[in-house]
Order: sequence, then C-alpha cells, then structure tokens
Amino acid sequence: MKKVLKFFIILLLILPIIFFLHTGFLVGFIPSFQAAIFSAVFASTVVWPVIKRYIFILSAILIGGMVPFYVFNIMDWANILGSTGIGFVLLLLLTYLPDFMKRGYIEKL
Repeated sequence: MKKVLKFFIILLLILPIIFFLHTGFLVGFIPSFQAAIFSAVFASTVVWPVIKRYIFILSAILIGGMVPFYVFNIMDWANILGSTGIGFVLLLLLTYLPDFMKRGYIEKL
C-alpha cells in the first residue's frame, strides 16, 4: 500500500514537469498521452526498480518497431514509436543517475 501511494505522489509531482518538457503546454492527444506514459514509467521505475529491465526491453521493441513503419513510409507511427522508445531510454538513464553518482562514475553535476 505504501508503494502504491508513493507511486501516485511521484506521478502527480512529475507529471506537470514532463508534460511541460514534452509538449510545452501545446494541446494534442499524442504528446499529452506520451507525457502521461513517460510520467507513469518514471514513477514506476523509481518505486519498483525491478521493472527497469522490462522497460528497457519494451523501448528496444518500440525502436525496432519504428523501422518497418519508416521503411513503408508511415511516418506518423514511426515518429510515435521512435520518440516513445527513445523517451523510455532517457528516463531509464535518468533513474540510473543516482546509482552512477554513488558508484563514483559521475563526480559532480
């Protein structure tokens, strides 16, 4: 129960930040939906670090799924899949940042 509450608190705190960074407060279904998905993925990887591996696999699948859409000139879907996959990778790198600092790979920010 504590983890679910922590998840929703992190989600509510991070959602406006990611929404602004991703959309710039421009209203559109796809960017707004992606911002909500990014926020949920970030909150879930912070609360349940075990799923980082599965999110990475999902991002690799999304980036790989982008290729056929790009080859067959379906650019809208290729853009959605590619940007979502790259966004997941960047969020995972952001969640690994404290571990990198703790292990000494990064001295100062």
